Amino acid sequence: YTGGVLRFSAGLALFKPRAPLKWAVKSADDALFYAKQQAGKDKLCLYLGDEKFLINWGEYDSGLENLLVGAVKSGILSRSRINRFINLRNMAVRTKEKGKEKLALKNYLYVSYFRYIQNRDLRGKKGRNLEELEKVYNALMSYFASDVDAGNLKYLGMVLNISLIRTRRC
Repeated sequence: YTGGVLRFSAGLALFKPRAPLKWAVKSADDALFYAKQQAGKDKLCLYLGDEKFLINWGEYDSGLENLLVGAVKSGILSRSRINRFINLRNMAVRTKEKGKEKLALKNYLYVSYFRYIQNRDLRGKKGRNLEELEKVYNALMSYFASDVDAGNLKYLGMVLNISLIRTRRC
C-alpha cells in the first residue's frame, strides 16, 4: 500500500549501438540503484558514459532540448557545435567543483569561448535562421553565466547529451 502516493524511480543508460549489451544493462541497473537511494525517491537517473544525471520526474523541461534538436535538423546548428557546448559545460563544471584550487587558466574562459562562438555563428545570418539561432544561444547563455551553480550545469549536460543522441544518424 502506497498511501495514495505512487513513487517511481528509474535508471536509464544510453550507449552507442555497438556497445556490449552487458555494459548497458549493468549501467542501467546501477543507475536505478542510485535513483532508489535518493531521499524522496521519485527520481530518474540517466547514465551517459561516465557521468550520472539525477532529476525529479517533473523537473525535466524539454524546451531547450527541442530547440537544439530543431536547430540541428533545420541545418543552422551542427552536431559538432553541440559537442563544443558539452566541452564548454565540462570546463564550467571543473571550475565550479575545484573552487580556489589550481586549474589551468583556460578552464576559467568558458564564458569567453561561448561568447566568441556565439558572435561567430550569428555573424552573417539573416531572417528566420538568425532568430532561431539567437533563441538557442540565449537559452544556453543562462547556463553559462558565471553565477550558475553546479546543479544547473549538470542538468545542461544531460540536455546537451540527449540532444546529441536525438540528432544522431544511424
